[in-house]
Amino acid sequence: MNTDSSADHDLLTRTIASQALFTGLAPASLARLVSAARMMRHAAGDILIRENSVNDRLFLIVDGEARVDSNGTMIGRLAAGDLAGEISSAGISPPVATVQADSELQTLSFPALLIAEIAGHDAVFARRLRQAAFQRISG
Repeated sequence: MNTDSSADHDLLTRTIASQALFTGLAPASLARLVSAARMMRHAAGDILIRENSVNDRLFLIVDGEARVDSNGTMIGRLAAGDLAGEISSAGISPPVATVQADSELQTLSFPALLIAEIAGHDAVFARRLRQAAFQRISG
């Protein structure tokens, strides 16, 4: 993510590093995540992830709420601090649910390929990512 100041960069770094999934990442991996992060705004009704489709991003919800639907039935809600896309980012399966903005939503998103690359070099991170994915599946 391109930031205008070192204060913005530091805030972004702290925001990402404070998320449980990213805690303890090597400084170089954290720097790569910060640099690849995209701050995104989504209008109510926007689809972030579509069930059984290709998903190439991991989302961290910064503000707002999203609904999670599987086979047309709402199975959950996501809010600030929650992740979306961890199942596909972990390489377990294509998305098992649709994630749709329920209100205006602000997210940080990360390329799934970068997430997979970091997981390939950091066993602790890979385990956390799989645990987050399986936790999401088991609800």
